[in-house]
Amino acid sequence: VLLPKQWGVIADGDEVTPTDDTLALQAVFTYSKINGIRIESDSSHNYFLGTFPDAVEVTKFVIDVDNFRWNTKGCTFSANASIATYHDGKTSQNIFDNVDASNTVLGDFHVKASQIARDGSDRQGMHALVIRNVAANSKNIKLGRITVEKLVSVVTAVSSNPANFRHRGITFTELFNDAGYYGINLANNGDGVFGYVHCNNCIRSYFVYGVENHDVKTR
Repeated sequence: VLLPKQWGVIADGDEVTPTDDTLALQAVFTYSKINGIRIESDSSHNYFLGTFPDAVEVTKFVIDVDNFRWNTKGCTFSANASIATYHDGKTSQNIFDNVDASNTVLGDFHVKASQIARDGSDRQGMHALVIRNVAANSKNIKLGRITVEKLVSVVTAVSSNPANFRHRGITFTELFNDAGYYGINLANNGDGVFGYVHCNNCIRSYFVYGVENHDVKTR
């Protein structure tokens, strides 16, 4: 088990001037992927991940190996989001990006963004988890309760070629977005989806097309 604070992660994101934990936490994450060791956080940990740039696509943690595990245990990820028009409608500011990876397990966690632009069709802001298929099929993602503030979506699934590369099997305890845009957004990818979605002051709690076998309920 990898404990982030033993790697120099401060986790003081709830302070007025928090420490940017991005590089230290990414070192833990990379070691976990290479060696197949589970990361374990604590509910008191608040990881500040800095500021997303205005004209660059950034993912903090790219999950591109099978069987990745992070026992998040209710920890918090916070970051300053960009609302530059460059990001409009893009999955370009992400905490997690699951790329062609199967059997990913994340627990309960929170994500806090500083801002979001969502007037009309604008959707400039952060995503908690993007499930992306680029060159292979994948299956099975298991999530706990993910609660977020001011995010474009809690979970989004996309594919560069949905006729050939898809993800099947997404289960979660509950997805909750407060003052965001989507709860869950399945854009022609993400078959076999099961769980509860709950939103407050959002545009669309559950937006889905081009998928099969989904059973999503609202609380």
